Amino acid sequence: MQMYTRRSHVTKKFAIFLIFSILFLSLSPVHALAVTVSGRVIDEDGQGMKDVNIEVYAFDETYQVEVYVDSFTTSSDGSFSIALTVGKEYSLRFSKEGYVKVTKSLSVKIYGTGKVSLGEIVLNKAVKLSSTVLSLAANPGDKLLIPFVVSNIGGETETVEFSVSHPEDWSTRILDQASREIKKTELSSGVSLNLQLEVAIPLKATRRHTLTLTAASKTNSTLDFTIDVEPPSESILFCQFPGKSVAP
Repeated sequence: MQMYTRRSHVTKKFAIFLIFSILFLSLSPVHALAVTVSGRVIDEDGQGMKDVNIEVYAFDETYQVEVYVDSFTTSSDGSFSIALTVGKEYSLRFSKEGYVKVTKSLSVKIYGTGKVSLGEIVLNKAVKLSSTVLSLAANPGDKLLIPFVVSNIGGETETVEFSVSHPEDWSTRILDQASREIKKTELSSGVSLNLQLEVAIPLKATRRHTLTLTAASKTNSTLDFTIDVEPPSESILFCQFPGKSVAP
């Protein structure tokens, strides 16, 4: 009878120990089965981007391929939080129309906190405008040709339409290298196009003016040009009589 009591007591203590061990392992973050991966997607100006698509792929070691897991979207401020199973390698693919896709790879291990931060992820616009000339001086009545480049750094073909915001009575055109007017063009992935902005300055123009070139596709890219209009300097003609001069 005493032996049975001792054995029962030992069995009871072991059962209690086992229960507490299971509870500890299940509640401990070190042994969590999932890790929370978070971050924030922003644009080139540092603004949070809403509704960015995030596709999650896991690497299958057996077949040596990436397998689709799930997809998510960012919130209104560009933030996201995704639970991923530990012990796998993942690829997170961030995409939005008109922007260059970004892929982040990570190996999800058993972290002490159960959390991984990817920080800020920047998505760049697919269509870019650039120029070596952004500010110049001119005279009333001048016609300027300002070179610029439009590029597609994204992975898809983009339809680009040009427009220019300019002062009243000014006129502008977009020209290619053969001086043909361009209003809309198709840009394949990785292609850049050298163009010119033709600007006709009216005779009555004065002071500093800003012209804004816009390349509209799935997003809008802009480029500002500053033109200082100054009247031509008046040369002085000296006549043969001392102390007198005549301006032309």
